[in-house]
Amino acid sequence: MINFSHLWSLINSSKKIHMLGICGIGVSALAMLYSSRNLNVQGSDKEKNYITEILEKYGINVFIPHNDSNIDNDTELVIVSSAIKEDNIELIKAKNNNIKIISRAEALAAIKTTFINTISITGTHGKTTTTAMVASVLSIFNPTVVNGGIMNSTNCNLINGSNKLLILESDESDGSFLILKGNINIITNIEEEHIDYYGNTENFIKTFIDFIISLINDRYHLIVFGDDKYFIKIQSLLEEKRINKNSFEKIITYGFNDYNDVIIKKYSTSNKGIFFELSINNNLLSEFDLSKENKINDIIKLNNSNFFIPCYGLHNIENATAAIIAGSLSGLETNEIFNGLSRFSGVKRRFTFLGHLYNMTSKNISIFEDYAHHPTEIKSVVEITDTWKKYHNQGMGRIILIIQPHRYSRFSQCYEKFIECIISLNTVDIIFIMPIFEAGENPYEYFINNNRINNKKASILLVNEILEKKLRKNVFFLEEKKFLINIEKVIEPNDIIVCTGAGDINKYAKLLIKK
Repeated sequence: MINFSHLWSLINSSKKIHMLGICGIGVSALAMLYSSRNLNVQGSDKEKNYITEILEKYGINVFIPHNDSNIDNDTELVIVSSAIKEDNIELIKAKNNNIKIISRAEALAAIKTTFINTISITGTHGKTTTTAMVASVLSIFNPTVVNGGIMNSTNCNLINGSNKLLILESDESDGSFLILKGNINIITNIEEEHIDYYGNTENFIKTFIDFIISLINDRYHLIVFGDDKYFIKIQSLLEEKRINKNSFEKIITYGFNDYNDVIIKKYSTSNKGIFFELSINNNLLSEFDLSKENKINDIIKLNNSNFFIPCYGLHNIENATAAIIAGSLSGLETNEIFNGLSRFSGVKRRFTFLGHLYNMTSKNISIFEDYAHHPTEIKSVVEITDTWKKYHNQGMGRIILIIQPHRYSRFSQCYEKFIECIISLNTVDIIFIMPIFEAGENPYEYFINNNRINNKKASILLVNEILEKKLRKNVFFLEEKKFLINIEKVIEPNDIIVCTGAGDINKYAKLLIKK
């Protein structure tokens, strides 16, 4: 087990720190945080992006592209993004020169030891939004925030606050959340993902079980979405392991079902967002006793309380509820939590309005982009779009959904889920499927229905199967070079175009704004 306090001492004394993949969303926030501690930080990446300019404003040298000359004799530490391959020329040079190499997660775990308290947010979906919501709720404490997305409040993925509280998004995709535990931890949900890393579903679930057991052993708080089918399965597995029921005292569940500790009761939408009410489980209320240490003491103030979020989507009520509980556990009063949450301004690429088609307002064709790249997330985006259409488009216009699948591993693993998702989107009028964004993966390692795939073939296969089986109409393959031509063929006044994906879909979405 790594001694992260000791590792931080080593990092803090390094003459120069070089970061591989510095323009990525995770490493860039770490680079800025390190730079704010007066560490000599530089880094490299394969190409520039919108984050490069943010890094340069921090005075951080960014080298494009990777080159072994970027690592010189003063480099004493190399921090590596999980996206960096073993054949990276800078990584090879660092190994040959016996320079210490650590992962981004280890580097974050090391600086975490310098903070008094930490709130860590993990889960398959909703981590970034929930992290931003927690930051908004707890802004009164001037927290430092390391997020996996650009927060609209600061136009950055880092809020450089005090050392009293660190709020961080903790990645489950590579198991790194195991070393990024906080005093308070949130699991937004658990859905089978990243099996390319875990190997199989059993290992995936076991990692979450290990995480939860470690929190129980450390007596840390865990806030978890109790309606989640995988968490329900994990609960039963923990009981089979004969984990003492009293050990669950620091676990607070939330959700729409009455068996949760914190129950989402009523909600209503308006043109400004969602109002909702929370209540506390009656069985938990009966245990209220200030003379004893009991989780009900920390959350009783939330009983029959009302809140507002300036966004749409049932999943965002869930995310907000986790943030509310974190605020309550941190000692905030209900009115302080309400005020902090109502100021939430969102995260870029989360149902972000980009503008009107070619900046022409006369035809009222609205363009949105969203990071959604998993079938569950795509369904949630469509739900938000439906609500937005009701309140902001007078219920008029068609919904045109453009999906750019992300990674061959996810596409092959979730192929049937993608089909189910697409045929279930009854309110969507036209669906375009773009080629898969590779994200560095080799297509020929993956199969669909015993067919080797590449980025075009896989998407065409999906479209053809849906059409041939007559599962739904108006599903089309959309090639990148014909993006504008094919969109222009189908658009009508009042249409709502939503572009989804974790790759470079935003590049194409922006073409619809400025031709």
